[in-house]
Amino acid sequence: MLTTQIADRRIICFTTTEQEGRSLDSSQPGIDWHARCIIAFLVLGVTARLIRYLLRFPLWGDEAMLAMNFLDRGFLDLLRPLDNHQVAPLLFLWTECAAIKLLGFNEWAVRLFPLICSIASMFVFHRMARLLLRGTALVLAVGMFAVSYSGIRYGAEMKPYAVDLLVSTILLTLTVRWWTRPGDTRWLWALAAFMPLALGFSFPAVFIAGGVSVAVATVLWNTKDRGAWIAWIALNAALVGGFLAWYAVNIRVQSGAELTTMNALWSEAFPPRDSVASLLAWLVQVHAGPLLAQPFGGDNWGSLATTLLCLVAASVVIRQRQYSLLVLCGMPFALNLLAAFLRRFPYGGHMRLSMFLAPIVCILAALGAAALLKRINEPKREKDERKAVSTNGMPWPTVTAIAVLSLLAIVSAARDFCLPGKEEQEIRKRDFARWFWGSMERNHEVACIKTDFGKTFPPDDIAWQLCISPQFLCNERIYSPQHSRGERPDMARVSRERPLACVQYWSHATPYDPAAFNRWLVEMQCRYDFVGCQHYPILSDNDADRRPEPADRVEVYEFVPKAAEKVVRGG
Repeated sequence: MLTTQIADRRIICFTTTEQEGRSLDSSQPGIDWHARCIIAFLVLGVTARLIRYLLRFPLWGDEAMLAMNFLDRGFLDLLRPLDNHQVAPLLFLWTECAAIKLLGFNEWAVRLFPLICSIASMFVFHRMARLLLRGTALVLAVGMFAVSYSGIRYGAEMKPYAVDLLVSTILLTLTVRWWTRPGDTRWLWALAAFMPLALGFSFPAVFIAGGVSVAVATVLWNTKDRGAWIAWIALNAALVGGFLAWYAVNIRVQSGAELTTMNALWSEAFPPRDSVASLLAWLVQVHAGPLLAQPFGGDNWGSLATTLLCLVAASVVIRQRQYSLLVLCGMPFALNLLAAFLRRFPYGGHMRLSMFLAPIVCILAALGAAALLKRINEPKREKDERKAVSTNGMPWPTVTAIAVLSLLAIVSAARDFCLPGKEEQEIRKRDFARWFWGSMERNHEVACIKTDFGKTFPPDDIAWQLCISPQFLCNERIYSPQHSRGERPDMARVSRERPLACVQYWSHATPYDPAAFNRWLVEMQCRYDFVGCQHYPILSDNDADRRPEPADRVEVYEFVPKAAEKVVRGG
């Protein structure tokens, strides 16, 4: 049964067969595999996320560029444009800042909030999916969401994408919850109350919120429910007011500093304007690429299967005249595409940028898959029931689909155990930091030229952020015993037995002003005797599938007190 009427309002409820719909009833002896599969997927999803988090992957480039902003900034400092061309919602930044101040600067602390959001989103999504789906469709939806590679990955990275996922899932769940109880406007008021928080935690939440507003209006269009209309007006006031407030405080500052850079970076994620044919070709490629990468997918038509399943689901929704659901699912895409036309937010580009669409994609893909499985199962059941149905009453095509989804999470966890890092060079950089800072501080008074002396040597027209490795500075804060305690070098301890070691990171890819460095070196030699310099190469990227890059290097300049000063002190 695809729709039911309660108080002249439609409850959106999709199921592949009447038998599957009844199997969720606990009074039936066959409750069995639907509920058990859902529980298993939830456990599998939580386990995969915890494994990746507890393996303590080293911070990789994008994470480190954002994490650098927390090394010396407080809450109010985060109102300024971020370093390293980073943008992030203010409430996300403040939550990260609070976690770092409470737990210290380390990989676990900076990723704790995304982990919580990723795990919480699974259970919120499960609640939403139960309101929309039944039977095989429900199992597949929860399974896709739980084992999604992007959900597992970004649940253990210091970026706001897992927060985007949770916020959008909450907004959609509150909306669907109101549909199931249309006379209870508390859910609309809850949406209005949550709206400012949602926009403060997630930039793309505005697309989901806009879709929610339009979808609620379509349901209310032919009604005279004054209370619901008042709640809808309050919802929109919260949406507009919240957006304008966060725009003034956060978005305008960051977009003013980074919009040009972001437009250049995501140029391929903006729709072409030269012809209708090129636009249509671009849309096909984007949807079959990273935009719909759930539970897996990516570039080069990697999400083609998900795209086809969503098209099947759209045909089912239209055939059943579930137009409010169609609006709710389609409007966030339309608003995102409009923002892309205006060059304000990418449409696709990478799976992380469309995490906020994952709940919609998983619902539609599961509905499409369930519809196809129903067509596959029924002829076989009529032909030979014993061959088409497993011993537990589960059709073999359905068993296969569930097994493939389970395998995705298992393979992801196995990969994380075998390679506990995004790429091998990230692991090498972290291993070097562990060895270097621990061993150097045993018999040297160590000072970072950037961190402790505030010196960098880029040309005058080059920002200092471009001339130093964010990963180097973050690993320094984590693995240097001195810097992790927030201590500065004690120059009174410098002696010929305990030299002063001045550390500098030098990148092959960024400009450098040797004259400025030589002036600093001369200044140091006025106070100390220069002992020598050591160079430690840091390989940026020499994985087998990429062209090797020249090595960066860490340079250590050693100084001891001048001999004459020592004699005078001794006398």
